[in-house]
Amino acid sequence: MMRCDDIAPRLPDYALDNLSHDAASAIGEHIEVCDACRAELALLGQVAMLVERVPLDEPPPDLWSGIAARLPVAPSRRVPLLWRVSVGFAAAAAVVVLTVFAWVQRPSVPSALAEVPPEYRPFAQQYFMSERDAPLTDHIGSGYLLLTSGDQGAQ
Repeated sequence: MMRCDDIAPRLPDYALDNLSHDAASAIGEHIEVCDACRAELALLGQVAMLVERVPLDEPPPDLWSGIAARLPVAPSRRVPLLWRVSVGFAAAAAVVVLTVFAWVQRPSVPSALAEVPPEYRPFAQQYFMSERDAPLTDHIGSGYLLLTSGDQGAQ
């Protein structure tokens, strides 16, 4: 069974029939046995009847226009079109410059390729070119290729 502390905040909704069937049933069971909550519910019912008796006045038609006239006018925070277009072009130019810079700074085939014996140059060049296109490949492999190709040429 529910306690009075749990029921009290929900009594207004119970009085206005705004609860689910299960919640209303639980509160109804509690009210049947609790004199304090039943008295509170009766008081809420009386308040609801008094509120219903109060006539509702229609607001005057010019109410909003009077309120709106007294509100301060907020300054426009809209960014001028020229500024927005300029920022867009500047961002595009920055992207182009960074792309060109990254392209120019790409690693080229190492000068060590000239030291590779002629019979191994096609393999070394192919490896260096694949490393250039995928810069995260294993650099130890390229060093090993250079070392082993140099050893072969010395024999």
